Amino acid sequence: MAIPAPYIAPQQHVQDGWIDYNGHMNVGYYGVAFDLGFDPFLEAMGLTHEYRDREMVSTFTVESHITYQAELMRGEAFRVETQVVGYDAKRVHIFQRMIKASDGALSATVEWMVLHMDMKTRRVAPWRPEALNNIQSWYRAHKELGEPAELNRVIGIKNSLD
Repeated sequence: MAIPAPYIAPQQHVQDGWIDYNGHMNVGYYGVAFDLGFDPFLEAMGLTHEYRDREMVSTFTVESHITYQAELMRGEAFRVETQVVGYDAKRVHIFQRMIKASDGALSATVEWMVLHMDMKTRRVAPWRPEALNNIQSWYRAHKELGEPAELNRVIGIKNSLD
């Protein structure tokens, strides 16, 4: 099976209910839209509902960081591209881009640290061999994309006014 690099989720549109008082997509809905693009990626990577039910495991997000690049307006079409940028025995580091369908402009990015969870104990647990093999394959394919410019950014003000 050829691994798409990056993985491109089905196209989405900005929903009416996602618009805020500034007339563009509200910041909270970027997380929703990225998450909607994440679920089909998990399925494609083999972390399917069947796998999770059979193994009694799941994934939990422990941290995320969104950058906003360009507004999205009501009804505007966009796609979410996903890249595996790192992993270990219990975690996977994911980076996503939100791309405007109209002109290919970068609208937003997000990075996620995702934990593999044992749902019986609700604690972090090692990936099952099947899942770890899949993650390794996707990481190798996505490594060719290079490191995203927005990856590992830190937020802060170096010279705060007192």
